[in-house]
Amino acid sequence: MREQGVDLIVLIYSVDVANVEQLLDGHTIDLALHKDNYFEIESSTPYQPHGNDVFLTEPGVAAIIELVWQKGKPESLQLHWQKRYLNEFDKLPQVARQIAGYTARLNRLLAQPIGITSTPIDCRRLQLRTRENAFGNFLADSIKKYTGADIALINSGAIRGDKLYPADHSLTRRDIADILPYRAEILVLDVTGQQIIDAFENSFSSIERVKGRFLQVSGLKVVYNSSHATGKRVVSVQVNHHDIIADQHYQLATTDYLAQGGDGYSVFSNSPRVNNNKQVIRLLSDIAINQIIKQKIISPEIESRLTDLANAN
Repeated sequence: MREQGVDLIVLIYSVDVANVEQLLDGHTIDLALHKDNYFEIESSTPYQPHGNDVFLTEPGVAAIIELVWQKGKPESLQLHWQKRYLNEFDKLPQVARQIAGYTARLNRLLAQPIGITSTPIDCRRLQLRTRENAFGNFLADSIKKYTGADIALINSGAIRGDKLYPADHSLTRRDIADILPYRAEILVLDVTGQQIIDAFENSFSSIERVKGRFLQVSGLKVVYNSSHATGKRVVSVQVNHHDIIADQHYQLATTDYLAQGGDGYSVFSNSPRVNNNKQVIRLLSDIAINQIIKQKIISPEIESRLTDLANAN
């Protein structure tokens, strides 16, 4: 990029990038932009961002940035910025009217009831990203059933809302839109047992930091020990009640995000896609809604699919 005459190189990141400071000091990049609403909650030690790292840790905040530099000399960059709360800005009347009309139509659609959950649905961040989750089981089961794959994996970061829905709650399309806000497409991949094992090592590698890479599963029983060193936490894996075989191939249903290597799942990046002429590519949210409508009453439960020996007692 430098050789092509780019004036400034800016890194926009939303996950941990351990060497941002080194990249800035070495002028590999000139400016870093980062927003993490949970950073202050999860961080146990104070963090002092680099002078050229615009780092926001509060919701509803924007950064107003002023940049000055000499052309051809990115090292001369001078950065000045201030945070502004979005509610400080006046609403434009014409835009507010358009939003009101759109919101009214959207609310009618989202308010439609689709089913009832007879057990609680816990979509709180900590409950999703550190252990087996009942609604995660339901979602993984739904895509496994829809695709006919051997197993299914969903990263907990795909499940949002940060809310506890009580038993006997009437679920609406809005609830599912809150819980599954991303347009995650469901694919089927051909993977080996070793790839699955490696994927779980990645899943369990950031439990302490409550990261969204933690997997929710279907068709699998995994025993691990979170007190072990990263990369050595998987104890055993079973696929549909049989010990996993490292060189055996399995059909895996998952999101396009994980299939493309998102959340550190580079182990899946080059996996061939299984062509299933009976199924069209569907969104995770659509599959979940259709399954709830079909069942009418869902009862997600914890089923010992993920067992942490460090917390067994």
